Amino acid sequence: MKLCEDLLVNYRLKSSWQTSIIEKVGIFVCIVAIGVSNRGVMERFQHLGDNISRVFHEVLHVISNTPSMLLYMSKEEESKEEESEKLHF
Repeated sequence: MKLCEDLLVNYRLKSSWQTSIIEKVGIFVCIVAIGVSNRGVMERFQHLGDNISRVFHEVLHVISNTPSMLLYMSKEEESKEEESEKLHF
């Protein structure tokens, strides 16, 4: 959610009448991080291939123009995650 908020407020990623920002980022993450195929993303998000491609490239353009520091966890978030991992073991 924080990434979506940052992309909206600071980097002008906009929702459209078809696709919310959360959905746009979800499409991007499914393709990049999980490796879901275009067809798989089409089925999961119920959008046409042209829309999936447009959304992917829109988010890619916005993210590629953001400072790289945005793409890393802050030290505070990193330490919270480490503490959370310690509690699970």
